[in-house]
Amino acid sequence: SLFYLQSLTLAAMTNSNMTSAILVLFAIELEASVPEIGIIAAAGAYASVVSRLVFGVFSDRFGRRPIILFGLVAGLLSALLCAVANSPHLLIVASLLEGLKWSAYFSTGLALVADVANESEREKAVANYTLVSAIGMLAGPGLTTLLLLFIKIREVFYLESAIALAVLLAAHFLVRDPPVRRTLQERTALNLWQVAKNKNVLDASVLTFFFFFVEPSVFTYGSVYGVKVLYLSGSEVTALGTLKALVMIGVRYFISNIEKNIGRRSLLLATFVLVLVFIPLIGFTSFYLQLAAIIVVFGVAHGAIFPVTAMMVSESTGPSDRGLANAFYLTLGDLSSAISPTLFGYIADAMGLRSVFLVMSVPAALGMAAAFRAGPSTSRPDRAPAQG
Repeated sequence: SLFYLQSLTLAAMTNSNMTSAILVLFAIELEASVPEIGIIAAAGAYASVVSRLVFGVFSDRFGRRPIILFGLVAGLLSALLCAVANSPHLLIVASLLEGLKWSAYFSTGLALVADVANESEREKAVANYTLVSAIGMLAGPGLTTLLLLFIKIREVFYLESAIALAVLLAAHFLVRDPPVRRTLQERTALNLWQVAKNKNVLDASVLTFFFFFVEPSVFTYGSVYGVKVLYLSGSEVTALGTLKALVMIGVRYFISNIEKNIGRRSLLLATFVLVLVFIPLIGFTSFYLQLAAIIVVFGVAHGAIFPVTAMMVSESTGPSDRGLANAFYLTLGDLSSAISPTLFGYIADAMGLRSVFLVMSVPAALGMAAAFRAGPSTSRPDRAPAQG
C-alpha cells in the first residue's frame, strides 16, 4: 500500500542522510587527502549518472520490486563497508554503492507510487512521497548529530547497517508490483534528442546542472573548512545539515505561493543571486554562527530550485514523455554533482581551501544567466509526444 511505501521511503531516506552527514567527517578521521575527499563525495553521483536511465528501463521491463530491492541491498553493503573501513578507498566504494541505492530506489519508488495510487489521488501521493523524502533529509542529520554526542562515527555506521537490513527485510515482504496495462502510446520509445529540444525541459536541466555544480561541494568543503579551520566538532558539522534540511522543508511548503506572488523567473533569479552572493563568503567566516547563517541562506535556495524546475518539466510534458524527460533532467543534475567535488578538490589542493568557495561563484553566475531565459510556466499536461 501507499502507507508502506511512504514508511519505507522515510526510513531509507533517513538512513542515507545519516551516511551523507558523516561520510566526509569519517574520511577526515581516516586521514583522506582533500582530492580523496572530493572523490568520495562525488562517487555516488557518478554511479547515479551511469545507472539512472538503465534502472528506469529495467523497472519498466522487469517490474519495480526487484529494482527497489537491489537498491536497498546496495545501501546495506554501503553501510557495512563504512563500518569496517580502515582507508579512504573503501569509502569510495561505499559511496558508489550508496549512489546505486538512490539511483535504483528513489526514481523507481516514485514510479511505483504513481502505479499504486488511483488516478484521482496520484498527484497527492507523489507530493507526499517527496515530502517524506524531505523529512528524511532532516531526520538523518538530526539523528546523527544526537548520536555523535554519545558514540563514535564508526559505531553510527554499525547502527545504520542494522537499519538498512531492517528496511530491506520490510521491503521484501511489503513491496509488490501491481498489474499495469500499458497502451501502445505509453510503450513508444521517444528519442532523447526530441526531449532535449523541449525548451522548458532544457531550461530546467541547465538550471539544475549549474545549481548542483555548487550544492554538493558547499557541504563537502564547508565541512572540511569547519573542521580544519574553525575546529568544529562532528556534531556541530552535522547540525548544519539538519539546519539546511529544516529550512528546505519550510521553503517547499510555501513554494507555490511564493512563485505565484513573485513569478517564476524572479524566483529563479533570486535563488542564484543568493548562491552567488553568500557562498563565496564561507571562506571568510571565522566562527560557527557565521557559517550557520550562510547555510540557512543556501537552504532557502536549495528549497526553491528543485520544486520549481520539477514543475517546469511536468508542465511541458505529457504522460508518455514525462518519464524520459525527468530522467534526462535528473541525470544532468547527477552529472554536475559528480564532476564538481572532484574538480573543486583539486582546486583546493592547488590553490587553498578558501579559493574553492570563490570559484563557486562561476557556476552560480552561469545559472543566474540561464534563469533569465527561463520563460513563464506553460501548462500542457496532455501534450502528445513528439513524433520523429
